[in-house]
Amino acid sequence: MGSFSQQGAFVVEQLLLRAPGEEYPLLRRLLDNLQRASAIVTFNGKTFDLPLLRTRLVMNRLPPMPALPHLDLLHVARRIHKTRIGSCHLGAVESRVLGFERVGDVPSDQIAGRYFHFLRTGDEEGLVDVVSHNVWDIVSMAALVGLYGEPLSVLPGEDLAGVAATVARAQ
Repeated sequence: MGSFSQQGAFVVEQLLLRAPGEEYPLLRRLLDNLQRASAIVTFNGKTFDLPLLRTRLVMNRLPPMPALPHLDLLHVARRIHKTRIGSCHLGAVESRVLGFERVGDVPSDQIAGRYFHFLRTGDEEGLVDVVSHNVWDIVSMAALVGLYGEPLSVLPGEDLAGVAATVARAQ
């Protein structure tokens, strides 16, 4: 989770489920953080993260997530950048839109496997790269929110066509 402190610093907090019995307090912490939030920003959270979290809250007999505005950056990226960059997975958006390349990062498709290896064996070594990967995901989302909040003149012309199509669709 990423949020801004009262002093304006961007703070990343990761919650790690070390054993299934720790899910309740982890979800409780998530709910506590969401109570202080003004919005939820995700990348593919509409399809994956939020339905999963809602299900886990029900299964743990916890209250539902607060009704907060939700911005799924995957959908914004597709609407604005798809014509120019094609695939809009986070790595492509980081590279082609933000100009950022991760070096030595664990591929996204290995994250779940490393985590489940940890749960089976207790071997924490593979989690270091997972934690680092997650931090970059969150920081990249903050950068995208900043980019999309800038005046449109910072976007390439091809992306402005995506913005125009999105605005036209919203009217």
